[in-house]
Amino acid sequence: MPRVPTSIKVLSIIGIVLSALGFCGSVWSVFNTFVPIGPPNPALEDLNHQTPYILYIIAGAVVSLLFNLLLLASSIGSLRLYRWARYGMMAYAILALLELFTNGIINLIFVLPQTEHAFDQGNPQMATTFKLFTIGAFVIALLLALVWLLLVFIFFNRKIARDAFNGVFPPEPPPAPPIF
Repeated sequence: MPRVPTSIKVLSIIGIVLSALGFCGSVWSVFNTFVPIGPPNPALEDLNHQTPYILYIIAGAVVSLLFNLLLLASSIGSLRLYRWARYGMMAYAILALLELFTNGIINLIFVLPQTEHAFDQGNPQMATTFKLFTIGAFVIALLLALVWLLLVFIFFNRKIARDAFNGVFPPEPPPAPPIF
């Protein structure tokens, strides 16, 4: 069996873990929209009854499930050095970046003002805190995602990775002489 470069092996295993977490997150977002959990939250109750928001959650979950399926298949395929898997990882990185920015824009333009308005009616200080927390969480998620996606781009485009996916491997080093 060909030797998988360490960087590809590590990123593929991380991809498998992230896809599993992504599957759980997609299911949770839909479940959480339709099944209230915890004490009543007027901001979420108002938002969860708006048709555009419900469509956004469902469409986002479907897209996320498809992207996570692509990531899972490509990560497993990368461990086997299937050529299509490298292209799958590159496609995933591009699509995930587009999804991240699209979700960020939609959240900042539509979701954040709606929830801020709902909080503002009860507790204006809570609305400001919520807005700052949401923007901060988005920035942190964006930075972490950018690091992950850049690592995929960089390591899956290195010569050793391209060669490995094309079936070209460096020669094995000669065995070390015995030590007496």
